[in-house]
Amino acid sequence: MGPRAQRLLAERNLLEGRPAAARGCLTRFLDGVGWEKRYLSDLLPLLEIGDVAQAAGLVARTAAYARAETHRLGLVEALRVQALVASAQEEWAEAERAVAEGLALARSLPYPYAEGRLLHVSGSMHRQKGELELARQRLAEARTLFRRLGACRDVERVGLAVARLQQPQ
Repeated sequence: MGPRAQRLLAERNLLEGRPAAARGCLTRFLDGVGWEKRYLSDLLPLLEIGDVAQAAGLVARTAAYARAETHRLGLVEALRVQALVASAQEEWAEAERAVAEGLALARSLPYPYAEGRLLHVSGSMHRQKGELELARQRLAEARTLFRRLGACRDVERVGLAVARLQQPQ
């Protein structure tokens, strides 16, 4: 099974509540040769199963590779995940830098789906920091983009993030 299929299977396992199975899919992928030629969308589930330390190293290498190859789509995704990693490590300045760079790049392409995903990350980051009004604004922007694109699952995910704003942290 190729890396893309393994990533999709890992993502499905996560959505169905099977993080150990997701990790198994990704471990086979990461053990392969030439992983750096695959962009971080193939590695994102590492964050969702809690392996932030490994994700931090991978995202840095992937971002460097995307920059060197001037692969703008790959860099947008790498910046999004870099923001997720930095948020998980509470490195707020780095998270905000990655979001800002990613948004500027996504908007210049234009790539509204990536823009929405970055806004979702930004909203979650601001919630984590206790900046609830900024979180609401970013999440509302993300939801508007996703609705315009017809990205129903993403609209649902952002809706869940908005609902979490009402809960104590």
